Amino acid sequence: MAANIERLAEEFEKSYPEVAALLRADAQVARKLDVPETFSNGVVPVEVPQNEWERQAYNLANRFAAELGQSRDQYMAGLPKFTDQPEAYKGRFDAELLVQVPTQKLTLARILEIAGVTNYLDLGKVKNWDKDPQKFKTPENIYIAWLHDGSRNKKRSVRDVRASLLADERGGTVYEGLALFIQNPDILKDHYLDLPGSQFGSDYAPSLNDWHGEPKLHASHVDNAYSHWGSVVVGR
Repeated sequence: MAANIERLAEEFEKSYPEVAALLRADAQVARKLDVPETFSNGVVPVEVPQNEWERQAYNLANRFAAELGQSRDQYMAGLPKFTDQPEAYKGRFDAELLVQVPTQKLTLARILEIAGVTNYLDLGKVKNWDKDPQKFKTPENIYIAWLHDGSRNKKRSVRDVRASLLADERGGTVYEGLALFIQNPDILKDHYLDLPGSQFGSDYAPSLNDWHGEPKLHASHVDNAYSHWGSVVVGR
Protein backbone atom coordinates (compact mmCIF):
# COMPACT_ATOMS: atom_id res chain seq x y z
CA MET A 1 0.00 0.00 0.00
CA ALA A 2 2.81 2.43 0.84
CA ALA A 3 3.97 2.56 -2.77
CA ASN A 4 0.45 3.30 -4.01
CA ILE A 5 0.01 6.10 -1.49
CA GLU A 6 3.32 7.64 -2.50
CA ARG A 7 2.26 7.57 -6.15
CA LEU A 8 -0.92 9.41 -5.18
CA ALA A 9 1.17 11.93 -3.27
CA GLU A 10 3.17 12.64 -6.43
CA GLU A 11 -0.05 13.26 -8.36
CA PHE A 12 -1.27 15.75 -5.76
CA GLU A 13 2.09 17.49 -5.25
CA LYS A 14 1.66 20.29 -7.77
CA SER A 15 -1.99 21.21 -7.19
CA TYR A 16 -2.44 20.29 -3.53
CA PRO A 17 0.95 20.15 -1.75
CA GLU A 18 -0.64 20.00 1.69
CA VAL A 19 -2.60 16.87 0.70
CA ALA A 20 0.57 15.35 -0.74
CA ALA A 21 2.33 15.88 2.58
CA LEU A 22 -0.48 14.14 4.45
CA LEU A 23 -0.41 11.22 2.01
CA ARG A 24 3.33 10.79 2.48
CA ALA A 25 2.79 10.62 6.23
CA ASP A 26 0.17 7.91 5.64
CA ALA A 27 2.65 6.03 3.46
CA GLN A 28 5.17 5.97 6.29
CA VAL A 29 2.57 4.54 8.65
CA ALA A 30 1.51 1.93 6.09
CA ARG A 31 5.12 0.87 5.61
CA LYS A 32 5.64 0.44 9.37
CA LEU A 33 2.44 -1.57 9.69
CA ASP A 34 3.23 -3.64 6.59
CA VAL A 35 -0.22 -2.95 5.16
CA PRO A 36 -0.87 -4.89 1.91
CA GLU A 37 -0.83 -2.93 -1.34
CA THR A 38 -4.47 -3.75 -2.12
CA PHE A 39 -7.45 -5.52 -0.68
CA SER A 40 -8.59 -8.79 -2.25
CA ASN A 41 -10.83 -6.92 -4.70
CA GLY A 42 -7.85 -4.97 -6.02
CA VAL A 43 -9.00 -1.62 -4.63
CA VAL A 44 -6.37 0.55 -3.01
CA PRO A 45 -7.75 1.38 0.48
CA VAL A 46 -6.73 5.02 0.47
CA GLU A 47 -9.01 7.98 1.14
CA VAL A 48 -8.24 11.01 -0.99
CA PRO A 49 -10.28 14.18 -1.46
CA GLN A 50 -12.89 13.85 -4.18
CA ASN A 51 -13.77 17.55 -4.42
CA GLU A 52 -12.84 20.97 -3.07
CA TRP A 53 -15.02 20.65 0.03
CA GLU A 54 -13.33 17.36 0.97
CA ARG A 55 -9.87 18.83 0.32
CA GLN A 56 -10.53 21.73 2.65
CA ALA A 57 -12.32 19.57 5.22
CA TYR A 58 -9.47 17.01 5.34
CA ASN A 59 -6.97 19.85 5.66
CA LEU A 60 -8.78 21.35 8.65
CA ALA A 61 -9.56 18.01 10.27
CA ASN A 62 -5.94 16.90 10.16
CA ARG A 63 -4.96 20.08 11.95
CA PHE A 64 -7.76 20.69 14.43
CA ALA A 65 -9.79 17.53 15.09
CA ALA A 66 -7.46 16.07 17.72
CA GLU A 67 -7.14 19.45 19.42
CA LEU A 68 -10.93 19.45 19.82
CA GLY A 69 -11.00 15.88 21.11
CA GLN A 70 -12.58 14.54 17.91
CA SER A 71 -11.72 12.01 15.26
CA ARG A 72 -11.30 13.22 11.71
CA ASP A 73 -14.72 11.82 10.77
CA GLN A 74 -16.42 13.45 13.77
CA TYR A 75 -14.90 16.81 12.94
CA MET A 76 -15.84 16.60 9.27
CA ALA A 77 -19.40 15.52 10.10
CA GLY A 78 -19.90 18.84 11.89
CA LEU A 79 -18.76 21.00 8.97
CA PRO A 80 -21.23 22.94 6.82
CA LYS A 81 -21.47 21.90 3.18
CA PHE A 82 -20.66 24.12 0.25
CA THR A 83 -23.57 25.71 -1.59
CA ASP A 84 -24.08 27.14 -5.06
CA GLN A 85 -22.36 30.47 -5.60
CA PRO A 86 -24.83 33.37 -5.40
CA GLU A 87 -25.26 34.99 -8.81
CA ALA A 88 -24.27 38.40 -7.44
CA TYR A 89 -20.94 37.00 -6.23
CA LYS A 90 -19.73 35.70 -9.58
CA GLY A 91 -16.58 37.50 -10.66
CA ARG A 92 -16.44 39.23 -7.27
CA PHE A 93 -16.27 36.52 -4.62
CA ASP A 94 -15.16 33.32 -6.30
CA ALA A 95 -13.38 31.54 -3.44
CA GLU A 96 -15.54 29.46 -1.08
CA LEU A 97 -13.79 28.63 2.20
CA LEU A 98 -14.43 26.74 5.40
CA VAL A 99 -13.45 29.05 8.26
CA GLN A 100 -12.31 27.66 11.61
CA VAL A 101 -13.12 29.89 14.59
CA PRO A 102 -11.95 29.77 18.20
CA THR A 103 -13.79 27.62 20.74
CA GLN A 104 -13.33 26.94 24.44
CA LYS A 105 -10.82 24.24 23.51
CA LEU A 106 -9.23 26.02 20.57
CA THR A 107 -8.01 29.58 21.10
CA LEU A 108 -6.84 31.97 18.39
CA ALA A 109 -3.31 31.58 19.74
CA ARG A 110 -3.53 27.82 19.27
CA ILE A 111 -5.03 28.14 15.78
CA LEU A 112 -2.06 30.31 14.80
CA GLU A 113 0.39 27.83 16.30
CA ILE A 114 -1.18 24.86 14.51
CA ALA A 115 -1.31 26.79 11.24
CA GLY A 116 2.40 27.59 11.54
CA VAL A 117 1.91 31.36 11.85
CA THR A 118 4.05 33.29 14.33
CA ASN A 119 2.07 35.80 16.36
CA TYR A 120 3.43 39.31 16.96
CA LEU A 121 0.27 40.81 18.48
CA ASP A 122 -1.45 41.06 21.84
CA LEU A 123 -4.38 38.88 20.78
CA GLY A 124 -6.57 40.37 23.48
CA LYS A 125 -6.61 43.57 21.40
CA VAL A 126 -7.67 41.86 18.17
CA LYS A 127 -11.42 42.15 17.55
CA ASN A 128 -14.01 42.67 14.83
CA TRP A 129 -13.91 46.12 13.20
CA ASP A 130 -16.19 48.12 15.49
CA LYS A 131 -17.28 50.59 12.78
CA ASP A 132 -18.59 47.94 10.41
CA PRO A 133 -21.91 49.41 9.14
CA GLN A 134 -23.77 46.15 9.73
CA LYS A 135 -21.90 45.18 12.92
CA PHE A 136 -20.63 41.82 11.71
CA LYS A 137 -19.92 39.32 14.48
CA THR A 138 -17.75 36.26 14.01
CA PRO A 139 -19.96 33.13 14.13
CA GLU A 140 -19.54 30.81 17.09
CA ASN A 141 -19.05 27.76 14.89
CA ILE A 142 -17.13 26.89 11.72
CA TYR A 143 -18.76 28.66 8.79
CA ILE A 144 -18.49 29.19 5.05
CA ALA A 145 -17.34 32.45 3.49
CA TRP A 146 -17.32 33.59 -0.14
CA LEU A 147 -14.45 36.02 -0.64
CA HIS A 148 -11.68 37.37 -2.80
CA ASP A 149 -8.09 37.08 -1.65
CA GLY A 150 -7.20 40.78 -1.73
CA SER A 151 -5.04 40.63 -4.86
CA ARG A 152 -7.28 43.21 -6.57
CA ASN A 153 -6.75 45.62 -3.66
CA LYS A 154 -2.99 45.97 -3.89
CA LYS A 155 -1.74 49.53 -3.36
CA ARG A 156 -4.92 50.39 -1.44
CA SER A 157 -5.02 51.24 2.25
CA VAL A 158 -7.33 49.48 4.68
CA ARG A 159 -9.06 52.80 5.31
CA ASP A 160 -9.76 53.23 1.59
CA VAL A 161 -11.08 49.67 1.22
CA ARG A 162 -13.34 50.01 4.25
CA ALA A 163 -14.76 53.27 2.91
CA SER A 164 -15.59 51.72 -0.48
CA LEU A 165 -17.33 48.54 0.72
CA LEU A 166 -20.73 47.94 -0.87
CA ALA A 167 -23.81 46.91 1.09
CA ASP A 168 -23.20 43.21 0.35
CA GLU A 169 -19.48 43.37 1.22
CA ARG A 170 -17.46 43.38 4.41
CA GLY A 171 -13.80 43.32 5.30
CA GLY A 172 -12.11 39.96 5.74
CA THR A 173 -11.30 39.05 9.34
CA VAL A 174 -8.32 37.36 10.95
CA TYR A 175 -10.13 34.03 10.71
CA GLU A 176 -10.83 34.38 7.00
CA GLY A 177 -7.23 35.39 6.39
CA LEU A 178 -6.08 32.28 8.23
CA ALA A 179 -8.53 30.16 6.24
CA LEU A 180 -6.97 31.45 3.02
CA PHE A 181 -3.47 30.75 4.29
CA ILE A 182 -4.27 27.26 5.63
CA GLN A 183 -5.79 26.15 2.34
CA ASN A 184 -3.13 27.84 0.21
CA PRO A 185 0.10 28.62 2.10
CA ASP A 186 1.72 29.85 -1.11
CA ILE A 187 -0.64 32.84 -1.22
CA LEU A 188 1.86 34.91 0.75
CA LYS A 189 4.37 34.44 -2.05
CA ASP A 190 2.05 36.48 -4.27
CA HIS A 191 0.86 39.09 -1.80
CA TYR A 192 0.33 39.77 1.88
CA LEU A 193 -3.13 39.92 3.39
CA ASP A 194 -4.58 43.00 5.05
CA LEU A 195 -7.64 42.08 7.12
CA PRO A 196 -9.95 45.12 7.31
CA GLY A 197 -12.78 43.22 9.00
CA SER A 198 -10.66 43.05 12.16
CA GLN A 199 -8.89 45.76 14.10
CA PHE A 200 -5.94 46.01 16.45
CA GLY A 201 -6.33 49.05 18.64
CA SER A 202 -7.98 52.03 16.94
CA ASP A 203 -5.74 52.74 13.94
CA TYR A 204 -4.30 49.36 12.97
CA ALA A 205 -5.63 46.30 11.19
CA PRO A 206 -4.17 42.78 11.48
CA SER A 207 -2.25 41.41 8.54
CA LEU A 208 -0.73 38.12 7.47
CA ASN A 209 2.66 38.42 5.87
CA ASP A 210 5.90 36.54 5.38
CA TRP A 211 9.28 37.53 6.76
CA HIS A 212 12.13 35.49 5.30
CA GLY A 213 9.98 32.38 5.10
CA GLU A 214 8.24 32.94 8.44
CA PRO A 215 4.46 33.49 8.14
CA LYS A 216 3.41 35.95 10.81
CA LEU A 217 0.39 37.77 12.16
CA HIS A 218 1.22 41.44 12.50
CA ALA A 219 -0.67 44.73 12.17
CA SER A 220 -0.41 47.65 9.77
CA HIS A 221 -1.63 51.22 10.09
CA VAL A 222 -4.94 51.65 8.26
CA ASP A 223 -3.46 54.42 6.08
CA ASN A 224 -0.59 52.32 4.74
CA ALA A 225 -0.80 51.25 1.09
CA TYR A 226 1.83 49.02 -0.48
CA SER A 227 2.17 47.22 -3.81
CA HIS A 228 2.63 43.82 -2.15
CA TRP A 229 -0.36 44.07 0.23
CA GLY A 230 -4.07 43.69 -0.47
CA SER A 231 -7.22 43.72 1.67
CA VAL A 232 -9.37 40.59 1.76
CA VAL A 233 -13.06 41.29 1.17
CA VAL A 234 -15.98 38.93 1.90
CA GLY A 235 -19.54 38.72 0.61
CA ARG A 236 -22.18 39.26 3.28
